[in-house]
Amino acid sequence: MRYDDKKKEALLIYDGEDKIVTSLDMIEKLDKLPPIQPLYTGMKTLDEWCDGFVSGELILLSGKPKAGKSLLMRTFIDSFCRQGIAPIVFSYEESPAQFFKNFDNEAQDIMFYIPNRLEAYDVYWVLDRMLEAKLKKGTKIAFIDHGHYLFNMSEKSSSLDIGGVARELKNFAREEGYVIFLIWHTTKGRVDSLEDLDQSLLRDSGLLAGESDMVFFNYRDVKSSGLSQVDESFIKIECTRRTGVWKRVIPIRKEGGRFVETGIDF
Repeated sequence: MRYDDKKKEALLIYDGEDKIVTSLDMIEKLDKLPPIQPLYTGMKTLDEWCDGFVSGELILLSGKPKAGKSLLMRTFIDSFCRQGIAPIVFSYEESPAQFFKNFDNEAQDIMFYIPNRLEAYDVYWVLDRMLEAKLKKGTKIAFIDHGHYLFNMSEKSSSLDIGGVARELKNFAREEGYVIFLIWHTTKGRVDSLEDLDQSLLRDSGLLAGESDMVFFNYRDVKSSGLSQVDESFIKIECTRRTGVWKRVIPIRKEGGRFVETGIDF
């Protein structure tokens, strides 16, 4: 693009909201904003390593099928609701009846928001409902289970398309002060251990990790010995942009309709 004299003269007097300012001006502007209040899950180690979740962040929750991704999502929803922070939830994986049934007390002692009817394959519809929840109810937390329902897979969306939608979610989170939790499936490749789980296993797109502020994996290991069976579950913090924590593991166990920590990483 070439700039003629008329364009240069217009830029000299430009005073739009996106005009350039000094770093000192920006610091003064930021100092006038209310302090950021992180959201905490109640999982002590997870909250400590991530320093909670703050507005503008896109959090990716991934793992193999039946590893506990939806259960971890319900754990976070339950915790936030009991703190008086009601999120909006897009549960494409389960029917409303099944979704409520999987909570303790079938979710009758907590309150969150859901669309009266779900629309699939349209990220802008999802963003509209998020903004509706913010304007009507003050909501600034969203859960999407799962991200592949934001795409029409029959149209063979490319990784660039998926990366673009992730960028739309991230931009919305930053502009509207949201925290967005996005559940995403892994590939069908074999995973024999926690060490095998990394960003390369995110299904269809490696661009997701680049747009996400945190990437978590759920891992479940069932071991049998004779008639006994041991079911072990873990959260793997693959990376966190804000705190710099990466590849740390937290043992967890299922108690009713939620996960609880059982110890620190190993």
